[in-house]
Amino acid sequence: MFKSIFFVLIGALSIWLGAILSLPIPGSEVPVSMQTLAVILAGALLGPVRGGAAVGLYLLAGGLGLPVFAGGRSGIEVLLGPTGGFLLGFLLTSVLVGFIWNKIQSHKGLWPWIIFLLAHFLILLIGFLWLQSEQGEYHFPMQSLTKLLPGLLFKVGLGGLILYLYARFVKLKK
Repeated sequence: MFKSIFFVLIGALSIWLGAILSLPIPGSEVPVSMQTLAVILAGALLGPVRGGAAVGLYLLAGGLGLPVFAGGRSGIEVLLGPTGGFLLGFLLTSVLVGFIWNKIQSHKGLWPWIIFLLAHFLILLIGFLWLQSEQGEYHFPMQSLTKLLPGLLFKVGLGGLILYLYARFVKLKK
């Protein structure tokens, strides 16, 4: 029990640290941050329950006013504002990745990188749909996606490598 609580706290702390490591994108309300790296790793390494709990704790802390979101923001208005869909995507993605990685957990082939890429696209899809519903227009945000692409590819590469090494050498019990 204590070990699970500890891992959830470490997961939430990692997501907050990922929020600190963020860069604003000119002309966009959504910064590039290392949060998605931490969110996806939380799901994969902690499993769907503890990974989801880590993201849930992070969202709760930010919603209650702790400045844990990107740019030091906090509050319910952030959860319900333009970036709220990305934050919701964090929770759904961490749980889904936890289930998938528990089944696959393979260093063979490109699975770690494929999981990271698909997980990022799920977060982006949920976030962009939310953002577009806020703005009242529905179109594919190619310009925004283009701005996010370098950071996304870096996180997919790094996250895939971490999962590969984990599956190859560690394989800790969940």
